[in-house]
Amino acid sequence: MDKACQSCGMPLEHEDQYGTDAQHHKTDEYCKYCYKEGEFVQPELTMEGMIQQSVPFLVEKGMQEEEATSMLRNYLPFLKRWRSSEDTGLTLDGPIREEYRGEIRLIGLKARTSNQNEQTSHGIIPSMWERFWSEDVPGRIKEKAGHASIYGCYTDYENGALGEYTFFIG
Repeated sequence: MDKACQSCGMPLEHEDQYGTDAQHHKTDEYCKYCYKEGEFVQPELTMEGMIQQSVPFLVEKGMQEEEATSMLRNYLPFLKRWRSSEDTGLTLDGPIREEYRGEIRLIGLKARTSNQNEQTSHGIIPSMWERFWSEDVPGRIKEKAGHASIYGCYTDYENGALGEYTFFIG
């Protein structure tokens, strides 16, 4: 899954899920439930309102209500619709931008997890970061000369926000 609605976070796996722009063309930024003919279907909806609408759907898919709420509160602020919203409480450093840096090679630690797992005391991501620094993983990477960036990457999603994914630090 490469795309998700930039309003509700729904995985966009098929073109028939895409919203439409003002010229009635499909757009892969938003789903058809959030965006139609170049406008949000619910223009007055706040991020908190989106959370309240989305939680029952996630509960129906098997998540606990508290886990779904927590996940959405951590996920939605980074979607395009909500990034600049006052609802997010985020202080962003500079403008939102997308950067392409060509191919990169990452060396480090990786593990499989899920958002559901990470919202419990069994989450592995915090302990991975702790291990990364306590075991001096950056210092043990032989080919690090000239490469000072540290990345935490989420990849290989099985089912969008509901499924497992790989977390990598390198």
